[in-house]
Amino acid sequence: YSAYVPSPKLYPAIRSIARMQSIYAWRMMYLLHRLTSEDISYPDRLSLPVPPLAKALQVEEEDLVGVLLDTVQRISENPVQEAQRKEDGIAEAWLIEPWIHEAVIDETNQLLRLRLNRSASDFMISLQALASVRPETCVRLSRGYPTWMYVVLSNARKLGDYWCIPLSTYTQISHLTAFNSRDSIFVETEYKKNFQTLGLKISPELLEEERIARKEKRPIHFRAMLLASGGNLLTVRQKSELLVNVCQIKGLLGYHKRSVSHLAFSFREEDELVSYGSDRSMFEKDSTFAQEINTVDLTTLVY
Repeated sequence: YSAYVPSPKLYPAIRSIARMQSIYAWRMMYLLHRLTSEDISYPDRLSLPVPPLAKALQVEEEDLVGVLLDTVQRISENPVQEAQRKEDGIAEAWLIEPWIHEAVIDETNQLLRLRLNRSASDFMISLQALASVRPETCVRLSRGYPTWMYVVLSNARKLGDYWCIPLSTYTQISHLTAFNSRDSIFVETEYKKNFQTLGLKISPELLEEERIARKEKRPIHFRAMLLASGGNLLTVRQKSELLVNVCQIKGLLGYHKRSVSHLAFSFREEDELVSYGSDRSMFEKDSTFAQEINTVDLTTLVY
């Protein structure tokens, strides 16, 4: 099983960038992550020479000023929004953090000067999770939640064929609630919320496996659930290169034997129940964020 534990700062960060609706904004944000992560102390200011920046963003130089104006505006207009929630999911407060405080496009000296928001550093650091995913896929997924799922599940897949996560932890990192209760009412309420958000249905194969496992008094074997039309997990399946299925697990870690305690994700073709008609090979041709940035000498991007 994968031991991956996503940063709770990742969902607000991904949601912010997804709202920007621009592949250049995705590339710029990952580039800023890389440049700031090279510095032990989070820098307040960056001066980025325009020519190597054009290469990093994959923009023709004659279009760069217009693209930079649009990209910086999108980043400025879409700050991080992090909900501080109670157990019932109601937001008690919202934290609003801009990524940058000021941007100057200096055409005379061919520089983009940025004054960064140091308070957003934890969100910027969480973007290390983008390294192994594809910018084109992030844009294709469009909305924040399926894009976040794609990033999280892609990172979990690197560490194992299965990823099993407590329902309470999943609910917290996806910012549905500050859920941490073992009370059966809270468990079922939050599980139904995750069910609806993920778009899951119980499959006959899983029902039968649960019945046999109860009879034989053993843990269940993985049996895939069905993905509902219009659900977030089906969106990930149909618009990305990721092969993933999910199975509910009941009664672990002291939870009631009939209460769902964990979600198990499988990245194995052997666990596939329905193909859902997606052609993953079409998306696997695109480069990842890390592959794109590896073509750029980062030392040329700091003036």
